[in-house]
Amino acid sequence: QEKLQVVLGEQHLKVTVKIDDSTDYTIDLILQHLINPDTSTNQIFKTKVEIRLMKATGVRWDSLESKDEAGVNQRAYPSSNISRDPVDWDKVEAEVVKEDAEDKKEGDAALNELF
Repeated sequence: QEKLQVVLGEQHLKVTVKIDDSTDYTIDLILQHLINPDTSTNQIFKTKVEIRLMKATGVRWDSLESKDEAGVNQRAYPSSNISRDPVDWDKVEAEVVKEDAEDKKEGDAALNELF
């Protein structure tokens, strides 16, 4: 149990699992509906972490996480493309086609162009 830390609120879940001495995995969620933290349970096994959240009401949950007004999960997911501008792939393709058209053919390809 020393490898697992679970913090429960009425609409909040934070789980930290110690993978090894230098690595922790943390997930921090705002839940879609209210839970009862006192009756919720958690266990850690060799291959998984099990967290049982007890609903405060009998409402059906469409998802675990709360969504903002636009219907998007509030948690930001990591991305390898955050610091760069979006790539316009149509522009890249047009440049490649243009470069291919401008390339001077050499050898057999140039000779075949003549015939």
